[in-house]
Amino acid sequence: MALQFVPKSSNICEKSLKKFISLVGSVEKLLIVTGAGISTESGIPDYRSKNVGLYARTTQKPLYYHEFMKSIECRQSYWLRHFLSWPTTSQAAPNINHHTLANWESSEQFLWLVTQNIDGLHVKAGSDKVTELHGNWRYVKCTTCGYTETRNAYQEKLAETNPDFQHVRCKEVPNEVTEMPSNIANSFNVPTCPCCGGIMKTDVTFFGETLSTEKLNFAFEKANECGGILTLGSSLAVLPGSRLVHQAHSQNKPIFIVNIGPTCVDHLATMNEVEAEDFLNLAAAAYADSSNITARQSCIDISFPTDEFHVLMVMSAPCDKRGNQCQAFIAISDLTNQVIISFRGTNSGGQLLSEFGDGLEDYIPYTEVDGSNNTVHVGHVNVYFLDAMNQMWEDMVEPTTRNRQNYTYLITGHSLGGAMATLTAFRISFRQFSNKIKVHTFGEPRVGDIVFASYFTDMVPYSFRVVHHSDPIPHLPPLNVDNESAPGMPYHHPREIWYNDDFSSYVLCSDVNGEDWSCSDKLRFWNYGSKGAYRHTHYFNHFVSEYGSMGCKFTSQIRNTFISLFMSIFVLFYV
Repeated sequence: MALQFVPKSSNICEKSLKKFISLVGSVEKLLIVTGAGISTESGIPDYRSKNVGLYARTTQKPLYYHEFMKSIECRQSYWLRHFLSWPTTSQAAPNINHHTLANWESSEQFLWLVTQNIDGLHVKAGSDKVTELHGNWRYVKCTTCGYTETRNAYQEKLAETNPDFQHVRCKEVPNEVTEMPSNIANSFNVPTCPCCGGIMKTDVTFFGETLSTEKLNFAFEKANECGGILTLGSSLAVLPGSRLVHQAHSQNKPIFIVNIGPTCVDHLATMNEVEAEDFLNLAAAAYADSSNITARQSCIDISFPTDEFHVLMVMSAPCDKRGNQCQAFIAISDLTNQVIISFRGTNSGGQLLSEFGDGLEDYIPYTEVDGSNNTVHVGHVNVYFLDAMNQMWEDMVEPTTRNRQNYTYLITGHSLGGAMATLTAFRISFRQFSNKIKVHTFGEPRVGDIVFASYFTDMVPYSFRVVHHSDPIPHLPPLNVDNESAPGMPYHHPREIWYNDDFSSYVLCSDVNGEDWSCSDKLRFWNYGSKGAYRHTHYFNHFVSEYGSMGCKFTSQIRNTFISLFMSIFVLFYV
């Protein structure tokens, strides 16, 4: 019964869990921010989860504060719902989440807990270092004089003034969106304040009501004081909670997010290294031949073993005048509402020659159509990459996105595939097909100029460019170091994740500047050495193309002929 409001989710792999515990454990003075998701196991639904959240189970709109205050009918309906359901919901008990956080308080690592929940379960579990940002439904307060009494005491008054309703019971949780028949609600009596005759309401913040300034200021003081933030069970769609995260992030503090489903601040989270490795499997899978169904599905299943992804389409198309083929695949999980779009990287020496010889430095003005059908100039992009992406868009990507606008898109690619992934993600977001997009690319070259980089960052905030030490391809086309921010000149979009040679550590580079001189940009051509090509073809210690062709199970030896050609072209380009 208690699990009826818990949304479906994927299992967490042991490797991810261990890495997460290690990262969180390294932070001193941790501020925890909780939302409705941690109380679903106590039988209290959240608002936004698919199928089980309040908004998914009713067409009614939330009750706003001004409506409650102005309309006796609204107050009657509101208090009738609460009266009928309180005998059940008042018995809601803390679950393991609440008890664990209460026990954690004694740790020196624990700074404070800020909850957006109004159910009072943190306090009931024994938490003392807690701020209930939106109040607590276990109290009732006069909106005029501030007189306060317990919700249980007010329940007795409701029962006394409404004897005809005493034997009616409701198992639904009290909320602002459950519809009540007006002919019943209109006969329900609502006691006023015993001190001044004012309007009584639960001591919680309604939609449209101003938050307590004292509580809000205290929460932001804790955000300034903390060493990092851990959010649990919240989409952070409500402004105060997300603002706490933004404030901590602006001070370069780590952000850790645990939630079923995307949040509004996913792009601010400390980089999920296990997720990056999962995306590499998807990028590698794009190298499998179109007929190699087993290898492609194996890579997907290794990353998402319980999500029931199936490959919808594998497409190859000529992406240059020499007839070299670009390839991509799309996989769908209707169970978790996710779409994978993965683009293959450069697949042959001939294609590599085409990329370098047929326009790698040619940047053209890029106009895109937004969701309102307006044509907007969004900077300059590389003509080769744009043409390649367009080959895949009309017959493969667009039909998929039009039918799945509420899905989360996982978009990736290695090398050339990374450039195509970036342009595809941008178009999906800009045309408003979806704003739930995650991008990880590997060894991605410079796709556009600084204007495009700015547009891309705004439209696709959850995006990471993984760079393997001195991989030279992310530095092509070359940056104009004397005027790197000039429109029309090659410029990376943020955010680079710069790994060392053996992938044992990384630097989280600027989330504002695509060209961060404290990261891989500080390595010049003479620093690349003979291993530059090796580093481009190898990510997370896998030879990417061979790794994908083998089902992401092992890596074969490097192909020396392709690497030799690669290095020869790179040297010619720079000298």
